[in-house]
Amino acid sequence: MVRKQILRRAASAIAVMVTLTSVSFVSAAAELEVGDINGDGIVNAYDYVLAKRSTVEDCAPLTLSVSSADCYAGKTVTVRVSIKDNPGVQYASFMLRYPEELRLVNGTESVKLDAECFSGASPSILLSEENRSVCYLTNGFSLCSDNGQLMELEFEVDKNAKPGALSPIVLDRINLLGEEGKMPRLTDRGKIRVLPPPASRRATPLKGADVSQWQGDIDWEAFAADPDINYVMLRAGYGKVKKQTDKKFYQNYAGAKAAGLPVGCYWYSYAMTPEEAIIEAHTCAEVIKDCVFEYPVAFDFEEPKQLALPVAKASAIIDAFCKEMESMGYYSTLYCSSYYLNNTVSKEVRQRYDVWVAHYNVAKPAYEGNYGMWQYGIEENKAGVKGAVDMNYCYRDYPEIMKYSGRNGCKLNG
Repeated sequence: MVRKQILRRAASAIAVMVTLTSVSFVSAAAELEVGDINGDGIVNAYDYVLAKRSTVEDCAPLTLSVSSADCYAGKTVTVRVSIKDNPGVQYASFMLRYPEELRLVNGTESVKLDAECFSGASPSILLSEENRSVCYLTNGFSLCSDNGQLMELEFEVDKNAKPGALSPIVLDRINLLGEEGKMPRLTDRGKIRVLPPPASRRATPLKGADVSQWQGDIDWEAFAADPDINYVMLRAGYGKVKKQTDKKFYQNYAGAKAAGLPVGCYWYSYAMTPEEAIIEAHTCAEVIKDCVFEYPVAFDFEEPKQLALPVAKASAIIDAFCKEMESMGYYSTLYCSSYYLNNTVSKEVRQRYDVWVAHYNVAKPAYEGNYGMWQYGIEENKAGVKGAVDMNYCYRDYPEIMKYSGRNGCKLNG
């Protein structure tokens, strides 16, 4: 009997609480004119929270935010601190704090202050690596209504960080003064999410093409619309001098990028010594220096005189070019046919560098080693291109590999 009375009293108390909450919500919702903001078909407390947040933002428009980004363990990532909806700040200071999983690269050298935002107030930074913090402060009391990026920092993610881990970057001890004193503000923290390393092999190979000046003027929109064209390898040039740049390379690069295709390139070699190969590497790098490639930079080794060389000499030429390109920040791969890969290139070089094997009209290349790409044949009647086009299978996720390695101009930054 006593238990029933207790239960009835508890039920009554809950009913009163629900009623009061409903009345309070209805009153607040009416005051804010809350509608179905989140689109779930009903007007409830969630819509009130969203409306309240919007009201707070209207009343305190100035926002300091830290960008978020994805990054691989052991790699570097760029973080940016920005200000928006600034009605006019005379003095600003705040502290950016970061966790143990992150290391500020090169100390203050990696912190870049924006040349324009708050420039009239002469901002500066103070670094405390022991406290894992960076302090930003203006040195004057000049009224600044600038919006945009305040500073940029480069962090390295701990190499032992687990995929999926989140590292928060927060703003603390914020002091903003305006003409009427301390200013209200909103802050957004940043998060660095650790990505898993890219898979070494694709579950399903991707088709793509390689082209040069011999394909003439390409209609890149039509070409990219072909379901078999998922990436393109462009001939950048050949030989030892810059005037041997492929006549259509820059046009093809711009067209492929505009059409949304991932791009790589290859350099046709005539080198007969390692010294000549190094010259070719520097010429290639000069030609492609302003390009960003999601796919490798390939060394095209197929001249008959090269293929007739002994294994040691041929391998030394390949190694010289690829090693030199890697020293300049590029991801190198070797293009060669199956037969000569097996018989003219040493095992050490084949294992040292990625391989793009050529072998037409077979079910599988005869090459005995691993390869990332296979040039399997020629196809006619591709939209946007006159004549035949070399076609390839790709077995690696090169765009992710480039981001992971930071090569070919690719970075994974927020």
